[in-house]
Amino acid sequence: MLTKGMAIELGRFNINVNAVGPSTVDTDMCADFLNDPEQRRREEEANPMKRLGTARQIGDAVVFLASEEAMQVNGHLLMVDGGLSVKAAQPEDHMER
Repeated sequence: MLTKGMAIELGRFNINVNAVGPSTVDTDMCADFLNDPEQRRREEEANPMKRLGTARQIGDAVVFLASEEAMQVNGHLLMVDGGLSVKAAQPEDHMER
């Protein structure tokens, strides 16, 4: 709602406001969490693409939203999550624990 509210308020100043929603990304910040092989497996298996995101993939989405190609994109949450946000939780997913 913050993204949408800011998009409405700042749009008149020709300022676009968008957000990026990543899933689990294999970065140093997640290293302790993902160093557990079973936890890594659960994260990968829960994702429809069966893999973790990368910092590069998230960065590419941010670059797109900051580019002229996205000038008409405003108030949007771009999910960069391999489809995790559209998948219903399954009993074997880590989200059920």
